[in-house]
Order: sequence, then structure tokens, then C-alpha cells
Amino acid sequence: MVIITRRDINGLQRYYIRTSDGKLRRIPKPKPPSKFG
Repeated sequence: MVIITRRDINGLQRYYIRTSDGKLRRIPKPKPPSKFG
């Protein structure tokens, strides 16, 4: 799965995944992997 990050006008980071038909689908911010638990 390819996660694409974009910045919008306000400088906020937006996260998208590229679907199989080439569209971008907006996703909520992915949680960082918890390797320190």
C-alpha cells in the first residue's frame, strides 16, 4: 500500500492512499508504529 503525503493550503499534512484504479483516497493520519512498547 502506497501512502502519499500532501500539504494543503494551511500547511497541514494530508494522507492519501493510491487505489488500484489510480485515484487518491483520503485517509486519516496513520498511527506511528509502536516499537517502543
